[in-house]
Amino acid sequence: MAGEHLAEVEKICAEAWERGTWKSRQSRSIEAEMVRRTLDVPVLGDLLRTALALVPSSVPEPPDLDQEHWSEPGQTASLSSTARAGGRPAVANIPPSANEEPPARIRAAERALQERSRSLVVVLDDLVGARNASAVVRTAEALGLQEVHIVQREGRVALERTVTMLAERWLDLFWYQRAEEAISSLCEAGYSIWVADYAPGAVPLSEVPISSRMALVLGSEQRGVSTAMRDAADGFFYMPTAGFTSYVNVSVMAGIALYDIDSRMRVSGVRQPLEASEQSALREAWYPALARGDRERAARYLGWVNQGVAPAQPKRASAERPGSSTDG
Repeated sequence: MAGEHLAEVEKICAEAWERGTWKSRQSRSIEAEMVRRTLDVPVLGDLLRTALALVPSSVPEPPDLDQEHWSEPGQTASLSSTARAGGRPAVANIPPSANEEPPARIRAAERALQERSRSLVVVLDDLVGARNASAVVRTAEALGLQEVHIVQREGRVALERTVTMLAERWLDLFWYQRAEEAISSLCEAGYSIWVADYAPGAVPLSEVPISSRMALVLGSEQRGVSTAMRDAADGFFYMPTAGFTSYVNVSVMAGIALYDIDSRMRVSGVRQPLEASEQSALREAWYPALARGDRERAARYLGWVNQGVAPAQPKRASAERPGSSTDG
């Protein structure tokens, strides 16, 4: 069976259409890409990991994902939604005229602001796929979560805009080279750390106790979470499955877990909105961003900042349109 799996891996890698989708880093490391794919094969993957541990130099190190080089002097970096506005040219406000209705985009921004919260954050611990990280960023924004924390030892994950749909523009992103730095930051902010892992004492997702500040940590499907995250965890959880598949894609797991915990936080009343000062700062950053480079429109949008615009009705999320980008 393992041999058949390996043959299938070789066949897939040999297909021109498949190789044509590889990133440049993968294209330069075909043998290493074979190793990475083989690690997912049942039984054979375990044997290969043992071989790597015994004779590390005998097999090329598999590449994880494309990332940006770490340019900051320290081991942490961040980019808030308000900081992104700093690079835009300043524009003057144009106050709305009497009886003028606020634009639909402004009402949509107000709806998002009313639902924004830092009570729940997601932490991605050294994922393998940039598409997975990108999909989680998009899900977090859709649920109204303001922060996403990403640990990646190789460097800052290069998010794929075709997957995020630029959701990162509205979020505060935090990057760390070491899990210890992320743990320190989360603990200092008062978050309890819940790790997705089949560790002793792990509870089903539906039994995770709700508190006022929670961080859900997800690792890669291949490696799981880091030892540092396991050691720092306040608890572990898993999602029970009923089919032959024992685990799901990490971005799917993130979507299910975040929705479940976020919904229960809302029902229990512990989910807190952003402070008025934070909403005000985001309002001044978001309104001109919605103008999409049109300076006159940005000026008109900024004129609504202090007008007390009524939020739009909640959105009804739907599945992807056929043929649109989805997470692999």
